[in-house]
Amino acid sequence: MNANANKKIPTTEGELLGQNLKNIREKNNFTQTELSKMTGLSTTSISEYENASKEPKIFSVKKIATALGVSIDE
Repeated sequence: MNANANKKIPTTEGELLGQNLKNIREKNNFTQTELSKMTGLSTTSISEYENASKEPKIFSVKKIATALGVSIDE
């Protein structure tokens, strides 16, 4: 079975951001807790952003992008 078969296709900007955040975080081998410590954001917030249940403010997006070494465009 294809590993991507169970992945949900994002339908909103929030879902796309969350999916990208999780993919980049996992690609860098960081846990949500590690990313939380790197950014000063709560682990709950990181989880909510990844699950698109909460939309991050731009300053949070910038903190996360800096910690993961990516631009906001990615």
